[in-house]
Amino acid sequence: MGANRRGRPRSAEADAGILEATIALVVDGGYDAVTMEAVAVAAGVAKTTVYRRWRSKPELVVAAFAHLTSAIAPPDTGSLRGDLVELVSTFVEQFTGSPYGSMIRAAQLAVAESPALAGVSSTGFLADRRRAMDVIVDRAILREELRPGADRELIFDLAIGSVYLRTMVHLTPVNAATAERIVDVVLLGYPNVEW
Repeated sequence: MGANRRGRPRSAEADAGILEATIALVVDGGYDAVTMEAVAVAAGVAKTTVYRRWRSKPELVVAAFAHLTSAIAPPDTGSLRGDLVELVSTFVEQFTGSPYGSMIRAAQLAVAESPALAGVSSTGFLADRRRAMDVIVDRAILREELRPGADRELIFDLAIGSVYLRTMVHLTPVNAATAERIVDVVLLGYPNVEW
């Protein structure tokens, strides 16, 4: 007899369809509109197919959010300030636009419903965003704009956290000039920066 069969491999097409169906449901009706059954119907798959991939609605919503943001590349303008302004501006566009803004709110509710998913979100889409910051900081160190050992977590939290607070909590518009001011305040207040 041949080697034991391990079952059918996961279909990337089915995965993408499920995640895109989840995004559409969140955008159209919010977090409460998402059920595993509704996602399965919208994606044209069996409910068991959804459950085999994601054990719960909160986990599925977090995965859909990561799917939405996975293709965002770190900017490369040639300077630390330019890269940070571009990064912050991109986040402004995402936070204030649909479907990204709707997904952020849904992810917040998912974590609130299941606090254990805070770890999933921080190792998923947030980790992807922080990797972009790592690339920016590494380039700045090579250009000697930042000293080695720069606190990249703090730079990320200050720059992106301020956008999140303004757009998601205070519902205050952030324009291009505000994005530049945010970056300038971060850089002026950061002791290891040379710019």
